[in-house]
Amino acid sequence: MTFRIRVGFLITAAVCLSRWTAAQTFTVHADQVLCDKWVGFGAQLNPWIYCEPNKQDINEQNVKDMEAKIIALRPQHVRVFVLPKWYEEDFDPTVRQSVARVCKLAGRAGASVNVTYWGGKSDKEYGRKNARMIEKMIREDGLGGIVRYVTLQNEPNSTPMTLLQYNELYFSFDKALREMGLRDQIEIVGGDLVSTNQKKWFENLTARLSPILDGYSVHMYSDYWDHKHIRERLESVSEIVDDIPADLRRPLYLMEFGIRGHRSDRLEEPGKFEDGREAMDVPYTSVPNAWQMIEALNRGYCAAVQWDMVDVFYDRPRMRYGLIGDPNAGFPLKPGYWLMSLFTHASAVGWQTVKVTGSADGRNVAAMRGPKGEWSVFALNRAKQPQPIQITGLSPNARFKVVCWNASGDGKLTDGTPVTTDAKGNVAVGVAPESMIALKM
Repeated sequence: MTFRIRVGFLITAAVCLSRWTAAQTFTVHADQVLCDKWVGFGAQLNPWIYCEPNKQDINEQNVKDMEAKIIALRPQHVRVFVLPKWYEEDFDPTVRQSVARVCKLAGRAGASVNVTYWGGKSDKEYGRKNARMIEKMIREDGLGGIVRYVTLQNEPNSTPMTLLQYNELYFSFDKALREMGLRDQIEIVGGDLVSTNQKKWFENLTARLSPILDGYSVHMYSDYWDHKHIRERLESVSEIVDDIPADLRRPLYLMEFGIRGHRSDRLEEPGKFEDGREAMDVPYTSVPNAWQMIEALNRGYCAAVQWDMVDVFYDRPRMRYGLIGDPNAGFPLKPGYWLMSLFTHASAVGWQTVKVTGSADGRNVAAMRGPKGEWSVFALNRAKQPQPIQITGLSPNARFKVVCWNASGDGKLTDGTPVTTDAKGNVAVGVAPESMIALKM
């Protein structure tokens, strides 16, 4: 299936800047690399897509539509929950088959996969069981080169698990992978931490597990109106990680993030917008997710994976965080799908993120560059009115394509008027209300 980006109107520097206040300047520092090797933007993929409890809604006819939409999105990195018991001989084989098919779908879309041990027991034996599961995935299910990252336990600092149990799980997993000759094919990412007591858990990741870890991961959720919490959550993780000695510090992954609406109880997810619509059907509720992705770049993260890809059943009814909607509605594409598409089509795995300085109320800017001189600059306007942004530090006399998300308030992508930097590498752009643009060279 082919998707065409709808061409539409985007306010740029050539239009009406004289009516606005002076543009706030953001400076791109091409010589200051924050992340040397980008792993990817993406979303969580449900392991049960091709088996119960989704058999009644997903069939071999409509699933092709869903697959085409995921492939067109071009996710770079995705996460899939797994449990070792799914790989035991007496367990329903359709679950394992579904996991393999989900991971191969991610591979077809160009994404690497982090498989996450969803939870349960944490001891040496379960470390070995997870390693045997990974061995079956790679050697029996043909997932070598696709499943390349593993995390053990989901949000462990929100459970009764002890640090000793957690460490034994990881050390035994690492040892078993080495004995199987698979350690060089798998990067181990520890954490998946929420905010609860996170400093203590980060200290443990650093002091005890750094010899075997290849990365740290965190989760972030906020109510769409709670900008203070979004800012504090981003800052609190950065403050902890920045204090870790450089020789012990590992790359940081944002492996779950999302926005919630108004909820009558905690099981109503993600809740409603203020006018009663489903939260993720409203373009505005994706603006905070754009903020989190831009700030992940600015804080040196190497991945940003949103919850969730598609509104299908997990172990409970649909949570409706998806970039893609309900199968019974024809897998509609939500505003978040087009937002994520802006990021995935304007960047690539292996790119670098570089430092951007400057600040302004309601505005955020981040920059990435590729190995062949490619550049993408992301500029977000969270305000309810158009905002000008001046960007400096770019190549002189360079022409950038412009793509905007939500310029017309419909949550979709539009092409903007290309812009060219001046002889000093400066460019001014105007960004529509509650929208963002990507400058691509």
